[in-house]
Amino acid sequence: MCLAYLVDIFEQLNKLNLQMQGRNTNIIKFVDSLGAFMSKLENWKRKVNTKNVDMFEKLIPILDICGEDKMLPQFGKNEILQHLTALKNEFSRYFPELGDDEFDLVRNPFKLPVKRVPDDCQDEFLELKTDLEARDMFDEKSIAEF
Repeated sequence: MCLAYLVDIFEQLNKLNLQMQGRNTNIIKFVDSLGAFMSKLENWKRKVNTKNVDMFEKLIPILDICGEDKMLPQFGKNEILQHLTALKNEFSRYFPELGDDEFDLVRNPFKLPVKRVPDDCQDEFLELKTDLEARDMFDEKSIAEF
Protein backbone atom coordinates (compact mmCIF):
# COMPACT_ATOMS: atom_id res chain seq x y z
CA MET A 1 0.00 0.00 0.00
CA CYS A 2 2.81 2.42 0.89
CA LEU A 3 4.66 1.61 -2.31
CA ALA A 4 1.55 2.26 -4.43
CA TYR A 5 1.03 5.59 -2.66
CA LEU A 6 4.67 6.57 -3.24
CA VAL A 7 4.38 5.70 -6.94
CA ASP A 8 1.38 8.04 -7.16
CA ILE A 9 3.22 10.84 -5.33
CA PHE A 10 6.34 10.48 -7.46
CA GLU A 11 4.21 10.61 -10.61
CA GLN A 12 2.78 13.91 -9.39
CA LEU A 13 6.24 15.24 -8.51
CA ASN A 14 7.52 14.19 -11.94
CA LYS A 15 4.57 15.98 -13.59
CA LEU A 16 5.41 19.11 -11.58
CA ASN A 17 9.07 18.82 -12.54
CA LEU A 18 8.21 18.60 -16.25
CA GLN A 19 5.87 21.62 -16.01
CA MET A 20 8.74 23.71 -14.65
CA GLN A 21 11.11 22.85 -17.49
CA GLY A 22 11.27 23.70 -21.14
CA ARG A 23 11.98 26.44 -23.57
CA ASN A 24 9.02 28.72 -22.79
CA THR A 25 9.14 28.33 -19.02
CA ASN A 26 9.51 31.45 -16.91
CA ILE A 27 9.26 32.37 -13.25
CA ILE A 28 5.54 33.10 -13.57
CA LYS A 29 4.78 29.63 -14.92
CA PHE A 30 7.06 28.19 -12.25
CA VAL A 31 5.16 29.99 -9.47
CA ASP A 32 1.79 29.02 -10.94
CA SER A 33 2.78 25.34 -11.22
CA LEU A 34 4.16 25.32 -7.71
CA GLY A 35 1.06 27.06 -6.34
CA ALA A 36 -1.20 24.53 -8.06
CA PHE A 37 0.81 21.66 -6.58
CA MET A 38 0.63 23.16 -3.09
CA SER A 39 -3.15 23.51 -3.48
CA LYS A 40 -3.36 19.89 -4.61
CA LEU A 41 -1.47 18.82 -1.50
CA GLU A 42 -3.99 20.63 0.70
CA ASN A 43 -6.88 19.12 -1.23
CA TRP A 44 -5.39 15.62 -1.00
CA LYS A 45 -4.95 16.04 2.76
CA ARG A 46 -8.60 17.04 3.09
CA LYS A 47 -9.70 14.03 1.05
CA VAL A 48 -7.42 11.56 2.83
CA ASN A 49 -8.80 12.82 6.13
CA THR A 50 -12.17 11.41 5.02
CA LYS A 51 -10.39 8.24 3.79
CA ASN A 52 -10.98 9.21 0.15
CA VAL A 53 -8.01 8.19 -2.02
CA ASP A 54 -9.57 8.43 -5.50
CA MET A 55 -6.76 10.76 -6.60
CA PHE A 56 -4.14 8.02 -6.07
CA GLU A 57 -4.61 5.80 -9.12
CA LYS A 58 -2.09 3.12 -8.12
CA LEU A 59 -3.34 2.89 -4.54
CA ILE A 60 -6.99 2.21 -5.38
CA PRO A 61 -6.41 -1.26 -6.92
CA ILE A 62 -4.24 -2.25 -3.94
CA LEU A 63 -7.04 -1.33 -1.54
CA ASP A 64 -9.47 -3.34 -3.68
CA ILE A 65 -7.17 -6.37 -3.52
CA CYS A 66 -6.89 -6.00 0.25
CA GLY A 67 -10.67 -5.89 0.53
CA GLU A 68 -10.70 -2.29 1.73
CA ASP A 69 -13.18 -1.26 -1.01
CA LYS A 70 -11.44 2.07 -1.74
CA MET A 71 -11.48 2.95 1.95
CA LEU A 72 -8.15 3.63 3.56
CA PRO A 73 -7.36 1.85 6.83
CA GLN A 74 -6.61 4.16 9.77
CA PHE A 75 -2.87 3.36 9.87
CA GLY A 76 -2.54 4.14 6.14
CA LYS A 77 -4.50 7.33 6.54
CA ASN A 78 -2.18 8.59 9.28
CA GLU A 79 0.98 7.75 7.32
CA ILE A 80 -0.28 9.47 4.17
CA LEU A 81 -1.44 12.56 6.09
CA GLN A 82 1.94 12.83 7.81
CA HIS A 83 3.75 12.50 4.49
CA LEU A 84 1.56 15.04 2.68
CA THR A 85 2.00 17.50 5.57
CA ALA A 86 5.77 17.00 5.56
CA LEU A 87 5.90 17.41 1.78
CA LYS A 88 3.92 20.66 1.92
CA ASN A 89 6.07 21.96 4.78
CA GLU A 90 9.24 21.14 2.86
CA PHE A 91 8.02 22.95 -0.26
CA SER A 92 7.01 25.94 1.88
CA ARG A 93 10.41 25.96 3.55
CA TYR A 94 12.25 25.68 0.25
CA PHE A 95 10.14 28.32 -1.54
CA PRO A 96 9.09 30.75 1.23
CA GLU A 97 9.09 33.88 -0.89
CA LEU A 98 6.49 32.78 -3.42
CA GLY A 99 3.31 34.78 -2.90
CA ASP A 100 0.04 34.65 -4.79
CA ASP A 101 0.11 38.27 -5.97
CA GLU A 102 3.83 38.79 -6.39
CA PHE A 103 3.70 38.76 -10.21
CA ASP A 104 0.30 40.38 -10.81
CA LEU A 105 1.94 43.39 -12.45
CA VAL A 106 3.49 41.13 -15.06
CA ARG A 107 0.55 38.72 -15.41
CA ASN A 108 -1.84 41.50 -16.39
CA PRO A 109 -0.78 45.09 -15.76
CA PHE A 110 -4.08 46.34 -17.18
CA LYS A 111 -6.13 44.89 -14.31
CA LEU A 112 -3.83 45.87 -11.46
CA PRO A 113 -4.97 48.82 -9.30
CA VAL A 114 -2.50 51.72 -9.30
CA LYS A 115 -2.19 51.63 -5.50
CA ARG A 116 -0.38 48.29 -5.77
CA VAL A 117 2.42 49.88 -7.83
CA PRO A 118 5.32 51.64 -6.03
CA ASP A 119 4.88 55.43 -5.88
CA ASP A 120 7.90 56.18 -8.05
CA CYS A 121 6.50 54.04 -10.91
CA GLN A 122 2.84 55.03 -10.82
CA ASP A 123 3.00 57.68 -13.56
CA GLU A 124 4.63 55.30 -16.04
CA PHE A 125 2.24 52.56 -14.97
CA LEU A 126 -0.79 54.76 -15.67
CA GLU A 127 0.58 55.58 -19.12
CA LEU A 128 0.94 51.87 -19.87
CA LYS A 129 -2.44 51.01 -18.39
CA THR A 130 -4.25 53.50 -20.64
CA ASP A 131 -2.28 52.65 -23.79
CA LEU A 132 -4.78 50.75 -25.99
CA GLU A 133 -2.08 49.64 -28.44
CA ALA A 134 -0.10 48.10 -25.59
CA ARG A 135 -3.25 46.40 -24.30
CA ASP A 136 -3.92 44.90 -27.73
CA MET A 137 -0.33 43.71 -27.94
CA PHE A 138 -0.61 42.18 -24.46
CA ASP A 139 -3.74 40.30 -25.51
CA GLU A 140 -2.13 38.97 -28.70
CA LYS A 141 1.27 37.91 -27.38
CA SER A 142 2.55 35.70 -24.62
CA ILE A 143 3.82 37.35 -21.45
CA ALA A 144 7.42 36.61 -22.47
CA GLU A 145 6.95 38.25 -25.88
CA PHE A 146 5.15 41.27 -24.44
